[in-house]
Amino acid sequence: MAMLTYLAILFLVKVDAQTYYCFENGGNYTELSAYQMSLQSFLNFAPFNLGYRGFFNFSAGPPDPIAGIALCRADLQLQDCEACVQNATDEIVKLCPFRRRAILWRENCTLRFSDVPIDGVLALTPLVVLPNPANVSIVQRFNASLTRLLDDLRRQAAASVLFMKVAVGNQTVANSVNIYSMVQCTPDISAGDCDRCLSNAFQQLPLNGSIGTTVLCPSCSLRATGAAFISSLSARSKTIIVVVVVAVAGLVIAGCAVLVFRRRKIKKQKRPFEIIKNDDDDDDDDDEIRTVESLQYELGKIRAATDDFSEANELGRGGFGVVYQGILENGKKIAVKRLSSSSDQGDLEFKNEVLVMAKLQHKNLLKILGFTIEGTERLLIYQFAENLSLDRFIFDPVKRSQLGWDQRYKIIEGIAQGLLYLHEDSRFRIIHRDLKPSNVLLDGEMNPQIADFGLARLFDGTETSTCRVVGTHGYMLPPEYAFRGHLSVKIDVYSFGVLILEIISGRKNSSFFDGDREEDMLSFAWRSWQEGTAESMIDPILREGSSGSSGDMLRCIHIGLLCVQENAADRPTMVSVVLMLNGSSNTIPTPPSRPAFFKQI
Repeated sequence: MAMLTYLAILFLVKVDAQTYYCFENGGNYTELSAYQMSLQSFLNFAPFNLGYRGFFNFSAGPPDPIAGIALCRADLQLQDCEACVQNATDEIVKLCPFRRRAILWRENCTLRFSDVPIDGVLALTPLVVLPNPANVSIVQRFNASLTRLLDDLRRQAAASVLFMKVAVGNQTVANSVNIYSMVQCTPDISAGDCDRCLSNAFQQLPLNGSIGTTVLCPSCSLRATGAAFISSLSARSKTIIVVVVVAVAGLVIAGCAVLVFRRRKIKKQKRPFEIIKNDDDDDDDDDEIRTVESLQYELGKIRAATDDFSEANELGRGGFGVVYQGILENGKKIAVKRLSSSSDQGDLEFKNEVLVMAKLQHKNLLKILGFTIEGTERLLIYQFAENLSLDRFIFDPVKRSQLGWDQRYKIIEGIAQGLLYLHEDSRFRIIHRDLKPSNVLLDGEMNPQIADFGLARLFDGTETSTCRVVGTHGYMLPPEYAFRGHLSVKIDVYSFGVLILEIISGRKNSSFFDGDREEDMLSFAWRSWQEGTAESMIDPILREGSSGSSGDMLRCIHIGLLCVQENAADRPTMVSVVLMLNGSSNTIPTPPSRPAFFKQI
């Protein structure tokens, strides 16, 4: 009776061999919101990225973060694992509609998502106990055998080093009574947390001789029945063994390589950061290393320049750290990006940004002056943009008035030229993947400079895919990227289209209001275009002022709508965009088709 009361309090529901829980403390998301788009990405990716462990974890954001986990029972074959998770992705959104936190346990797999971090975090609730009404007569003997078996399996699972925290076993109690059991933790939690989770699960067992019980919680599960239920761990175990053997072989090879190239490593030991190339390019490699070494700054000089990273010199905070202003000994003003030591992606983004930006030279790209790697510090040093970022102007009710149409048009053109260079003319073809007003800086003459290449991706000219969807929702998530992970330069084109509409309207895509009604900006822009009232998109400051022609503004709205079309193939290239902005293209396709994520009202 106590257990039934507990489950009722948790609003737990069991339907047809599945148990689910819709958390109330997370609140709800809204239709077509950033959270819904990220959730859909997780649900799309999960069934096809489970791998040999039968486990997938996912995270996206900011601005509206989401984390997700999918886990299969360890004895499940991969195709059955994928099918189970696929069914769970369809079910969970129906069972917990618009919930920001939910968990679904199916017989063979678990699916969970949340708006707070869950990867590596021990979670003991909600907890479900599913007892079997069948009991044995030898209760004390049965309970003693069950306790010994589960205690042994608990230690085995927690101590597992083969990438899966799982243990299986059986125990004979009497001639006609056997216990078959499996315990399993999510692979992301520590050994200690796995032990704690399973210990907590054991304490929930009804030691009344029940011959079959299942205990489920977010971070672990246990099953103990009187009949064999485990299919086979052999296939998955073999795969894991192969992975371990390969890993060990790799370590051996790496050790040999260290011995062979010891002399070369000693020669280069003062180089804390190198660009690695093929062995055939030794001369070029040395040139690259010398170039990068010339960009390195001593940590002490940067500390002095920023007054030891004082709050008074803080310019802003981002997903990977804090940006400070500083003044070098020679009087030169700089901006310093200090990567967070707690960021899981800090080193990756740091190396990416240094390697890419050091080679990019364009007036509409922010210039990197150098970098620092010392201890745990990872610093990027840039030229200082006197007017900081674009968002501080176009979204500010006072500063927005400083940007007339001529100035805004100049900014739009400059951003387009910078993207064209990245996509077509630079040494590397690059997808920026995070184009937004806060990543466009303005120099003393209000010239735009694209910044923050931490998420940039090299591009070989063909469409590819990724399982890691990154960027800023509302800008970076056209449907082919959000739902299928397809990468192409058309992602940046989409972001540029949103940016044009924000610059012209002076309003954020994420918080757009039409009178008293909140509406998606892209939907409003397209509907207004269709109805012949596109002037309503224009910032009142521009409509009231005398600078610029409404024809040019409408032309830019048209181009913006072309850039955000639902089908990536229908979006123009940046070459076409630049031509249209310069008036060199006599014909612009009209009308634009419906934008991505159009919301009908």
